[in-house]
Amino acid sequence: MKKAIANMFYNRRSIQVLFVLTFLFFVLGCKEMDPWLFGEYNIEYVKDDFDGYEKYFMTTNPLFSEEPDLNGAIGTLNFSGMHFLLQKFITEENSYYSLILEYYSHKWLFISEKTHLKIILEKEDGKSKIISLKPFSRRQTEVLSGGSITERILYHITLAEIKKISTGISAKVKVSGHDGHDISYFCYLNFEYIKRFLKEPFIDKLEKD
Repeated sequence: MKKAIANMFYNRRSIQVLFVLTFLFFVLGCKEMDPWLFGEYNIEYVKDDFDGYEKYFMTTNPLFSEEPDLNGAIGTLNFSGMHFLLQKFITEENSYYSLILEYYSHKWLFISEKTHLKIILEKEDGKSKIISLKPFSRRQTEVLSGGSITERILYHITLAEIKKISTGISAKVKVSGHDGHDISYFCYLNFEYIKRFLKEPFIDKLEKD
């Protein structure tokens, strides 16, 4: 069942729109951006009566290549475009969460299907916490026009881990591949989008996390 689930990704927005947003992020700091420039918070819903599942997932949540200050005033989006997208998957008997990691670039990273995604979360009390997420899908790849590429992979994540991430004041994410690694950073809008995800009514549906 999970092999089928792992291949059920959502329909992405046009690559042209993504690159326009990337350019805007490059010249604007996180705090100065209106949410529409960041990408409006949005949840998409998909129901499949044949395979007996429904899912809710974020359609945008891009990370930054430089660490913003605590007010989010400094930072530019990495042109490779790492996206941190949360999803809830529901069947008749169960429900679980996953992280859809999308990586856009002009150079392959070849994200490892055996290496955990690492998140270093900084809290208001000055303490840091490392969260390690295990992949559970095969890496999917696509070559785009203009020589760009995209890599996608799903990671296990629990509701408790999502709540923990939402309480941070800063975070950095490391994804590793056979050709190196990429480190990206949260700004305040990333945390806001995760908090909004946690307030969605579907969070309480068939909750067994």
